[in-house]
Amino acid sequence: GGTTPDGKMELRNPVGVGFHQARSADPAVKTQAPNITYPGEPFLSPSDRPKPAGFGALGRGWQPRIGYAGTYDQAWIDTQWPLPPADFDLRYNLCTAPDQHLPQFSGHETVSLIGLTATGRWDFRLPRIVAPIRLVYDDRVE
Repeated sequence: GGTTPDGKMELRNPVGVGFHQARSADPAVKTQAPNITYPGEPFLSPSDRPKPAGFGALGRGWQPRIGYAGTYDQAWIDTQWPLPPADFDLRYNLCTAPDQHLPQFSGHETVSLIGLTATGRWDFRLPRIVAPIRLVYDDRVE
């Protein structure tokens, strides 16, 4: 990730690190190496560009999220606006990395974070949350 002094940007992570000769948009970041990488992802030389990894939110204009936004052109303005375009993909609304897009949770799933905490491993269970919804229409209530 990051942005080079001449403005070249890593669109998958413009505020991160690890993009050769790039600086992070965050002044607190002092390293050029990614802090988190995927197992098996090549990162042996400064020219390697491993896929960004981590649990941070992806900005709306970042890859791959922007690829789900759809086509905003004159045809969209003429036929769809203010609704999303016909090719809008609901995954655009997810700010997590694609490898963290999961099917619907039922609750009580076990999550293990390994190598991301000071203790080395953190296990926890997701809570089961039920959000009742009541829809009120002119002619009925559901």
